Amino acid sequence: MGSATTAASSTPTPPVAAIRAAIAELLDVDLTDVTRDLGIHQLPEWSSIDHIRLMSGLEDRFGCVIDGDAVRRLTTVDAIEMFLAGAKPLDEPDGPADDAPPPERVAVRRGLADVYVDTSSVTAIDGSRGSLRIRGYDIDDLVAHGSFEEALHLVLSGERPSPADVARIRRMMGATDDGLDAAVAVVRALASAHPVVALRSAVSAIGTAGPGSSATSGAQIRATAVEMVATLHVLLAHHHAVRRGEPLGHRGPADASVAEQTMRLHADRPPTAVEIEAMDLMLTIGVDHGANASAFAARVTASAGTDLPGAIVTALSTFAGELHGGAADGVLSTLREIGHPNAAQAHVDRLRGQREPVMGFGHRVYRTQDPRVAPLRTMAHRLCARADHRHLLHTMTALEQAMADSARHGLAINVDPYLALITHMLGFPDDYGTAIYAMSRAVGWCAHVAEQVDARVLIRPRLGYNGPAARRWGTAPAADGGAR
Repeated sequence: MGSATTAASSTPTPPVAAIRAAIAELLDVDLTDVTRDLGIHQLPEWSSIDHIRLMSGLEDRFGCVIDGDAVRRLTTVDAIEMFLAGAKPLDEPDGPADDAPPPERVAVRRGLADVYVDTSSVTAIDGSRGSLRIRGYDIDDLVAHGSFEEALHLVLSGERPSPADVARIRRMMGATDDGLDAAVAVVRALASAHPVVALRSAVSAIGTAGPGSSATSGAQIRATAVEMVATLHVLLAHHHAVRRGEPLGHRGPADASVAEQTMRLHADRPPTAVEIEAMDLMLTIGVDHGANASAFAARVTASAGTDLPGAIVTALSTFAGELHGGAADGVLSTLREIGHPNAAQAHVDRLRGQREPVMGFGHRVYRTQDPRVAPLRTMAHRLCARADHRHLLHTMTALEQAMADSARHGLAINVDPYLALITHMLGFPDDYGTAIYAMSRAVGWCAHVAEQVDARVLIRPRLGYNGPAARRWGTAPAADGGAR
């Protein structure tokens, strides 16, 4: 373990004001920012590299020696003040240093369950109460009175948009796909692939010309986020067009909402009012959901210094997993497998007997019903004009009823089933549910990437080692392959 000693025992203890003034000067920040609780990575000026410079500067300024473990411990103003006063920092554990051999047993939270890795100003989730707020607005309030364009602006900027902001977003979303030739070629070549697989490959093909590829700050990422979301929308529309064997649709009037533009691009016909409303609901309700797997994956990628397109590729790859956004694609096959509402209870009983999950039920965070379900359920009932739609919806209702007792114990219905049903009712193929959802969630991904870029900290957790004890390669293995 490294040492942490003063240069001379007679060196007087510097006053707090002098310490904070030195920290402010060495970090080149305002003195008012240097409070007792300030820590590394809370200001852009206090990154990992800046921390080394700070330690060196403090050594020169106060005649002390800061090396080894002390460098890793003095990561708050409070700890620095205590160190310079000759006291042990309160946050210094008694265990081994980070570079020491790990203990036989360490506290592990598998899957990072309930671990807070940072703070965010985008989304607040209360799983026990089934509450979801975006920038302070309850999700019910947002979907009842806001549009996708308004939700997009809210997530990225933190505030509600003006009419001029909404018009600007609609124009940006309706821009041509100039400069996307390589990416369009990819999605068209991957017409038989899952839409999300085609999208992640196409975003990679954009390369250095992609939106946000040269952004170096959160502000620059937010400024290019609409272009990134628009790019994903048009690429998915190209994929669907070649799947259908038809040309790309037309977006419609210049002032058309994003939901109307989306429907026209995919179907090349004027959508009905309820279809536009349904698409807008799906896009609005999924704009962000906190530190879910895809958003966290995007933040990890961004923390390493990767550009926005790279982070979006990571997010899309993660979102496609069947334990995340990909679950939406399995709902329709489940309902068709059940076949009839009267068979829903037997389906649930069979899966319980096999100790298998029921698709569309349960959530990692919510212990009660997902707050996004109710408005989607209502919309599904409004859309079910066709007989096959009604049959699937009735089967879904029966499945909910069969799972009612499980809902009391935390296995309530989640957002996937009704998203899948609405996507089907709007005329999309079964495997497009996850991709449509990704069109919405890309807004939140961009917001999280922007926050992470501003944080300027590499996300680097540790793993508790549970492998063999120290061994020597020069010792010959036993004949049966085991250790002697």
